[in-house]
Amino acid sequence: MNKKQRKKRREWRRAERKDPFKKDKIRARDIKYRKKRENRWKVAINKMYKNKSGLFVCQICARPLILFSGNRRTSVCFDHRKEKTNIHMQPCGWLRSRSSTKKNIKIFKREEFGILCVGCNTMIPTKNRKRWLNKVIDYIQKQRVPWHRA
Repeated sequence: MNKKQRKKRREWRRAERKDPFKKDKIRARDIKYRKKRENRWKVAINKMYKNKSGLFVCQICARPLILFSGNRRTSVCFDHRKEKTNIHMQPCGWLRSRSSTKKNIKIFKREEFGILCVGCNTMIPTKNRKRWLNKVIDYIQKQRVPWHRA
């Protein structure tokens, strides 16, 4: 550790002694800023999906969902429809980490994410979906139910 680093550390410790709740204030400020960013994204995504009510619906099971709800049962999961995308991380995490600028809105719009609930999103694989779906259909058609008499 060089002199500059030691000096910065000493200054931080002195400032911490003067205001012991500084970290809590910073955390509260970050939460407030995150909520503002999420609200801006809500407006942009509602426009993108032509949604006026603020409620979304799962495109598979039709369960009502809310963007950034904080509840696993009701929160929106954006599904990667394409295998090759510019957004490699979870889309909600990507939204939370970036502000809603025109450039970011354009990037998000280009990806054409599907809106699903958590259950449907975890059920569908990310890669080779059509092949997986054909296998499921074949399985269901070949399946014989033992208690059913044909």
